[in-house]
Amino acid sequence: MRFFLLILFFFCFNVLSFEDGQEKNVDSFFNQKPEKQREIFISKFLEIISNKNTSTDPASSLIPIQENNIKTVESLLMQSLELISNGKLDHASKIIDELITLAPNFKLAHLIRGDILTAYSMSIDNFGGSAVAINSIKVTELKKEAQRRIKGYLISHKNNKLPKFNIIPDVKDKYLIYVDMDSSRLFVFENKKNKYFYLSDHYISIGKNGYGKKFEGDKKTPFGTYFLQKKIKRELTDFYGSGAYPINYPNNFDKINQYTGSGIWIHGTSKSTYSRAPEASDGCIVLSNKDLVELKNVLDTVGTPVILSNLSIIDLGLRNEEDLKKDQKQLLNSVTKWKEAWINTNYEEYINFYSSDAKYNNLNYKKWSLLKKSVFKKSRNITIGLKNISIYEYPSTEDQLRIVFFNQEYESNLISNKTKKRQIWKNKNGKWRIIYEGTE
Repeated sequence: MRFFLLILFFFCFNVLSFEDGQEKNVDSFFNQKPEKQREIFISKFLEIISNKNTSTDPASSLIPIQENNIKTVESLLMQSLELISNGKLDHASKIIDELITLAPNFKLAHLIRGDILTAYSMSIDNFGGSAVAINSIKVTELKKEAQRRIKGYLISHKNNKLPKFNIIPDVKDKYLIYVDMDSSRLFVFENKKNKYFYLSDHYISIGKNGYGKKFEGDKKTPFGTYFLQKKIKRELTDFYGSGAYPINYPNNFDKINQYTGSGIWIHGTSKSTYSRAPEASDGCIVLSNKDLVELKNVLDTVGTPVILSNLSIIDLGLRNEEDLKKDQKQLLNSVTKWKEAWINTNYEEYINFYSSDAKYNNLNYKKWSLLKKSVFKKSRNITIGLKNISIYEYPSTEDQLRIVFFNQEYESNLISNKTKKRQIWKNKNGKWRIIYEGTE
């Protein structure tokens, strides 16, 4: 029953309200009189429970509402919204007061509290009540935050399997951060024997203009796979909250595509704000200070992969594990054949593994390939060992992309060295080719 009521509230909130600034063909739920709101709740609730395709089994929670019975900002917010949806305003008011005590600067909680008080007079006619007239933009942002928080909560609690990532992690990888940008949700997973297990999830804010950063100043969050850098040590303004952790934007793929900009961080909020609207940063990923502190051990782990994607955690759970293993095997096979062509000094076969616009460190394909051809002619008795191969999927709306790392031990009549290499492979027309290669 608890789960259905929350689904109901989300349904009414999302379908009968404005979605991303676009008005639906039906009247906004929050523009109805209180009596009508209750009728809508009851009507929609009956539709849900009478739907034969709707499971009435309790949700198998991937993410619990409260851990060890500890009340959190998230759990209290969801509890209050559920109580409101069930018409229990007195109880909801007490929960909201408890929430505000826990997070005095949580503006969404204050707005909901105001709506509850207004509802007692049976005069509320929209979300935000009279506050709309004072600052309609801020109320719209808070409404959108409520929608995203409910959406993220429902996604987290949906009966599903653990997400399946197309990753062969590095032996040093302890964590994985996955950001579902469409749901304004950051998930943290722990790597145990090459399997990722859920640790926590958190509401986040991204760029004012969404994601898919390409240019400096476009106020978008990057889209792709990145890695955490060292925490900013210098003193920052209150704007960044309890700390800031850069990611490596622009990465090699971004540079290939001539994307510009820099300074993309995971950071907190100012003391006056608990959380920001879903799209409110200049491109950074913004957590509440409370969440930032909670994730300190994870964020302090330099090199942790950070996947910024539009694929939901539910979609990741529906993947076929055998398909992922097949994909990884195919790419590993290409890496092996690339190495063998190099050992055999078969230049034509070797160079065919590279895209015609590939880059090697800062060299373009034409200059590097001519240099490589010259070296091949002089090389003898080549031995190559590849160790600690790791593969990371790279979100893409077009061709499949993978980042590959390995420790390379090379020896020939000309030179002997050990390097760590990074490659980016692209699958085009069913064949994997290297579009970037460089040394770390």
